Amino acid sequence: MEDIQEIKEKLAHIEKLLKGNGIIGVAEMARRAFEMCQAQQRSKNGLLDWTFRTAIMLVLSFIAVKVGLK
Repeated sequence: MEDIQEIKEKLAHIEKLLKGNGIIGVAEMARRAFEMCQAQQRSKNGLLDWTFRTAIMLVLSFIAVKVGLK
């Protein structure tokens, strides 16, 4: 009988962890983190994109400085 009660207590504890008991639970945080990673992979803010944007900005800045000096 005690084993069943102990199992029920552990199940209740696990359920509270997963659901969050009014606070964001482990499962919800994992779902949000996964969705955030998926959204980040689809976005165009990767390292290669920022490198390209920086190179374009440097070229345009160089041209602006050369035109401004004359």
